[in-house]
Amino acid sequence: MLFCLYNAVPAFDRLMENGLVDLKWRTCLVYLDDCVVFSEDLPTYPIRVRQVLERFRGAGFRLKMKKCHWGRDQVAFLGHIVTPTGILPNPEKAKVVMNIERPHDLHTVRAFLRLTSYFRRYIPGFAAIAAPLERLKQKGVEFQWDDDCEVAFRQLQRALVKPLILVYPQLQAAV
Repeated sequence: MLFCLYNAVPAFDRLMENGLVDLKWRTCLVYLDDCVVFSEDLPTYPIRVRQVLERFRGAGFRLKMKKCHWGRDQVAFLGHIVTPTGILPNPEKAKVVMNIERPHDLHTVRAFLRLTSYFRRYIPGFAAIAAPLERLKQKGVEFQWDDDCEVAFRQLQRALVKPLILVYPQLQAAV
């Protein structure tokens, strides 16, 4: 595939999706060129890896071994850490929120809210906490950083220091 084409990324994504269509969500997770193979137990893992690798071979894909990680019980994936017990924000990504300077204009408020809203599922009451900052984005409102804005800013930063762990649903039927 020629990667100089403007539609190369969507074409590659379709190749990945179509090649793994019956394995997605049961054997692996796929996003563009990232693929995570998972299993509930160690004996099942090599079988699933083999299934995915056979699909890659059939599609003509080649893997860079230095980018492959095998047999991990936790993995960084799309800004999150996926573990056997649940999902939490990647500390490296959350550190960016902790080190960001206080917004000083509408542009930096918008940037801060975009960044923190990526982690909103880990912050209970995110909308209520962010409300003073959201008000600054309203049309015709003069930018006025007040105590409510400062409290909201600090509270959103602190929320990612010890974030919630999103646990997996228990999909077994009630007895």
